Amino acid sequence: MYESELNIGLLGFDKKRAAYFQKRADEKNQGVKYNMLPDMMAVDRSHYDGVIQRSNDIVEIATVQQYLPDSVKYGLLTTTAENLPEELMESCDFIYPLPDWDAVSHLADFYLDRFIENIKVSHDAWMNNNCLDTIIDMLPDLIWFKDLKGAHLKVNDAFCKIVRKEKEDIEGRGHYYIWGLTEEEYANGEFVCLETEDEVLRRREVCLFDEQVMGPRGMRELKTYKAPIWDRFGNIIGTCGVARDVTRMNKYRDNILTMVRHDYLTGLSNRRHLYSFVRKNWRSGQLAILYCDLDNFKQVNDKYGHAAGDKALVIASKALLLNLDETMVARVGGDEFLAAFIGEYKVSDIVSKCVGISRYLKKVFSEHEEYRGLSISIGIATAQHGVMSVDEVITKADEAMYVAKKSKDDPMRKPYHIYGA
Repeated sequence: MYESELNIGLLGFDKKRAAYFQKRADEKNQGVKYNMLPDMMAVDRSHYDGVIQRSNDIVEIATVQQYLPDSVKYGLLTTTAENLPEELMESCDFIYPLPDWDAVSHLADFYLDRFIENIKVSHDAWMNNNCLDTIIDMLPDLIWFKDLKGAHLKVNDAFCKIVRKEKEDIEGRGHYYIWGLTEEEYANGEFVCLETEDEVLRRREVCLFDEQVMGPRGMRELKTYKAPIWDRFGNIIGTCGVARDVTRMNKYRDNILTMVRHDYLTGLSNRRHLYSFVRKNWRSGQLAILYCDLDNFKQVNDKYGHAAGDKALVIASKALLLNLDETMVARVGGDEFLAAFIGEYKVSDIVSKCVGISRYLKKVFSEHEEYRGLSISIGIATAQHGVMSVDEVITKADEAMYVAKKSKDDPMRKPYHIYGA
């Protein structure tokens, strides 16, 4: 770790004793520089890690203590230690009742060494804490340390930014106050990460979690590492955490997945997503595929333009979603749509849905002059798992759809055809 020379000021000492102190420090490689102070005012004008005063004057001692900054350690050598007021004694980091100013005392040297060691320990603790603060504050991730009661002992700048509070207002406080929740919301345990804290304490190891936390900036999604903190006896005394706010990244990811998996115009799934859905979920039982195609759609595009055609496709997609809300529906190109049923569906139920789609579209299309020639043809094909591939079932449904389409101009026709029927 970083090392620096301690600067110790001496008040009331002669050059001989100051030289003695310096010689001992150099021989013991203590990394200390002793400086003779001309007067007590010099204590406040320069930086010192510690000040040692030799004095019997209570007023002089009290005045020096008054000028000492809180960060400066203070030692006193005096022959009248028994006469010092209690408040002056409490301000001393060490006192040695020196009986003879000129005598070399091994006990006094011992106290001096302990005084220097205490300053070093304090200095090292400050330096370590400063290094820790520097490291965690320069990182973009949220970092925190908690005790077992849930009080935050230390947080970094990124943590402060996301909860919109200063460190002084965070440290020592619990989750619900920091994140702006009511006590009732915290007690309910929703979006406050209580379960993950318990899991870390139970497993006694570093754990990775995907968490959702409600805060001043709304719901945040966090990728969080949490670990127990141990004392030197092997007892858990708290936890620490490092969390990356992935809210925006997840939103971008979801948007990209939506674009990759869905048709931009209708919002339905695309062919790739439907294939993926079927292959993932068709592990057993029956697969039923509906292959749907709008009749006379090309005439609408040719006569009224592509904008009118796009509107017709949106109407058709809504009809499919309305009647097939429990299954996967996809637009696979132009005016063609696929729907996949996985499970023990009855063909009669699927036929009823096809009739419902046809009736709905007939009603909606009749309300628009440009769409009055439109209708829908639907092919139905089914297969048990392991008998046909997904592509084979779709091909059979496509063939059945063309059978239904042949009677598109017959007002009494059925809008669907079942493959093999």
